[in-house]
Amino acid sequence: MKRRKALGNVIGVLLLGLLVTLVAELIDRQRQESLRHQQAAGQLQRLSAELEQTLGALMPLADPLAARLAADPQLPEEELRALTEPLLDRHRRLVNIAISRGLRIVHVNPLAGNEAVLGMDFGLRPEMMEGVRRAVARRGNSLAGPLPLLQSGRLGVIVRTPFFAGGADPRSGELLGLISTVIDLQGLLEDSGLYDPELPFALALRGREGLGERGEVFFGDPELFHEADLQREIVLPDGRWMIAAQLKRAQGYPPQRALWLRGGGALLTLGLLALVLFDGRPARGPQWSESMRKVPLRGFLSRRLLMLLLPIIAVQGWLSYQAALSAAEQFQKQLASEIGLRVHDKVAEFFEVPRRVLSFNAEQARLGLLDVAQPEALVGNFLLQLRQQSLLTFLSLGTAEGEYHAASRPPRGEDRALRMLQARQGDGRAMLLYRVDDANRRGSLISRGNAHFDARLRPWFRAARASGSMVWYPAYRYAIDDESGAYDAMGIGMAAPLYGRSGEFLGVLTADVALLQLSQLLADITRHTGGVAFLAEANGDLLATSSREPVYLLRGTRSIRIKASASDNPLVRTSGQAIAEQGSTEGRTFRELDGERYLVDWGSYALPDGPTLTIGVALPQRQFIAPTSGLLRNVTLVALAVLLLSLLGAVLLSNWIAQPLGTLSRWALRLGNGDWSGEKPVDSRVLEVGMLGDALAMMARRLERHTEELRQQVEARTAELERANRELLHLSSTDGLTGLANRRVFDATLAREWGRARRARQPLALLMLDIDFFKRYNDRYGHLAGDDCLRKVAATLQAGTRRAGDLAARYGGEEFAVIASDLDAAGALALAESIRAAVMAQAIAHADSPLGVVTVSMGVALLVPEDDNSPEILIKLADQALYQAKSQGRNRVEEALGNLAGQAQEVG
Repeated sequence: MKRRKALGNVIGVLLLGLLVTLVAELIDRQRQESLRHQQAAGQLQRLSAELEQTLGALMPLADPLAARLAADPQLPEEELRALTEPLLDRHRRLVNIAISRGLRIVHVNPLAGNEAVLGMDFGLRPEMMEGVRRAVARRGNSLAGPLPLLQSGRLGVIVRTPFFAGGADPRSGELLGLISTVIDLQGLLEDSGLYDPELPFALALRGREGLGERGEVFFGDPELFHEADLQREIVLPDGRWMIAAQLKRAQGYPPQRALWLRGGGALLTLGLLALVLFDGRPARGPQWSESMRKVPLRGFLSRRLLMLLLPIIAVQGWLSYQAALSAAEQFQKQLASEIGLRVHDKVAEFFEVPRRVLSFNAEQARLGLLDVAQPEALVGNFLLQLRQQSLLTFLSLGTAEGEYHAASRPPRGEDRALRMLQARQGDGRAMLLYRVDDANRRGSLISRGNAHFDARLRPWFRAARASGSMVWYPAYRYAIDDESGAYDAMGIGMAAPLYGRSGEFLGVLTADVALLQLSQLLADITRHTGGVAFLAEANGDLLATSSREPVYLLRGTRSIRIKASASDNPLVRTSGQAIAEQGSTEGRTFRELDGERYLVDWGSYALPDGPTLTIGVALPQRQFIAPTSGLLRNVTLVALAVLLLSLLGAVLLSNWIAQPLGTLSRWALRLGNGDWSGEKPVDSRVLEVGMLGDALAMMARRLERHTEELRQQVEARTAELERANRELLHLSSTDGLTGLANRRVFDATLAREWGRARRARQPLALLMLDIDFFKRYNDRYGHLAGDDCLRKVAATLQAGTRRAGDLAARYGGEEFAVIASDLDAAGALALAESIRAAVMAQAIAHADSPLGVVTVSMGVALLVPEDDNSPEILIKLADQALYQAKSQGRNRVEEALGNLAGQAQEVG
């Protein structure tokens, strides 16, 4: 029996020594890692500052040349070369200096190897125009890029320096041209030390055109931004880049330190073992048998400490773990919302392309600028537009005879060059696919497709004919049937009928986007989240998924759509089933899949004048609970350290320390109950008692600090969500251009005021106003000036409607409306007249108006609502009065006043 007890003591001491050594080494490793982190942060800061300084020094390099060109923009070629040569000599990383007159490059130095740059027009290079616009808007130097350089394909940054008419005064005068100073990016980074192989970390940079974290990664591994130990902003003259660094794990913990710590732990274990073996020998004497019935102080204190500390540590650890889980779940929900918003923005941008392009071409057709009788020139125009719209797949015309003429970008295959597609009666309606040259002229025949393609049978043609106006058509499979399968995909878009000057039907215009490109956009957004995003129609039919699963099946010539709830991807399928079960247009829920928990978040997006789509996002929880697992590990290690120190104290303590230990135990209980007040109650001269007290105090500080950090994080997240909700509410009720209430708010307010006026038997006034000759204003001054004019009229309208019952709103285009309650006829007319006069008093120049300034025409309607009528009558009356004001000369106010029954009958 005594031998087994002695053996148990030996094993216990050996385990204790092992655990103490492991904890000591872990703490030392953390300290060494923190030191490495601090040193790396300092080095990264120095590298960033050097790169900022280098870029800053390059910015004004071409300023003297810009001043010279502003004074004499027609310098000959020889003098331009003489002026640019010294600039090239001043910095070895300069690739070339290019000078443009207007937006076309007329000089480049050196010319050898840069011939592709000469003659380039910035206006035909959308990827470069952003930097050009920023430089012109700043009227000073702007940094563009990184961009692939035309001559080498290597990445470079470009300093744009515009010069203007007016000589030395850069704030006046029109744009004469730009100086583009091109710098090799790799060389720039090498000079800044970012290519040094001896760096203790791996680096990555992102931020094209100074967009910071929203820009593309142009240097290093993109994964570093998800696993970075350090991140820092590089401040540019007109933007910023982001740099991420990950410490190289090969430079880890020094093995010599581990050897010293383990040797010290072994010596400590041997000393404790000798103490236990010596102290465990039984005392000789008459009282020995009685003393055997007593519990040794070591065992007594060990048991008591375990009984006191284990519940405290367990409760605190569990509470901390649960709080961390809750914070991780909140963060997951917020990230899902943010990804949902990003998907929403990308989807809105994606579907805006066909609407905008089709509107432009429909307007061209209305003005007689599109000639259906010349299909080659028509398709050439379409090809030019496709070069500017990378998301657009088709821009086409189906004629009244069923012929088809289209410009297209294949959605599949490696050959993504633009093509011309034609199906003409003279060719038996066979679909022919041609290449096109850089001048948008038809080239060689690539292949044949559908043997009998009749445009009149296509969904987009039928949708436009049935609607009689611009309309979205449902997703459909392309019927090109080309030999290479480059058009084996689905698309969606808008179509509009075309009519001649005599009203005869000419055909249908369509702008189409392939859903494969939308899937690519979704995949880019969710690439590093471990989840999926998908887009579906209201009935659940899939349009696109980030995981690239098929969204339709072929059964002969028929295409069968796949619903989200039946997708081949298990996560999309589970998410689709969850959305179908909830039956709501937006929501959030958790689902289990293969033993893993996912957050499913969805919302709706209504296409303008089109169908409502569902945007779904599913994210795994594992990526968000990793920090929580680390917290649980740290709490466990701290608990083990406290327990080990307590057991070590129990071995070395004597009877007279029992009371201090009891005091410490009671203090620990208070800490476990969340009472952080008060200092350590015992200041014992015994080292072990002091260590135990210090350990408890350290645990209390850590737990208190962690609890406070969690509270602050929750408060910060809550504040961010509230601010986002307020911004979303403001955006949903405000017209983005003028700042007035939008059409939705106008309709809701009119319905509410109509009901209130009907119950109170009080009159309700509606003012409709339209800017006179606004199309002429746009044609003369441009759409930017037109937008500015709309904002000025809106500001005048806002200033003139200050009563609590007034609402000024943008009704549509250049048309505005004012709802005025509790006004009689005289008051409504007076309000309208004051607004008309205020707009005219602004004296906004309008050369194509008879009065030479911008004016408005206004219609006023005033009714006392009846139970059997609706607000539409008031709108029609005000619109009739507006029409009367415009037909009688404009810049005037006309009224439509009277009783409801009479006016309603008149309107009918």
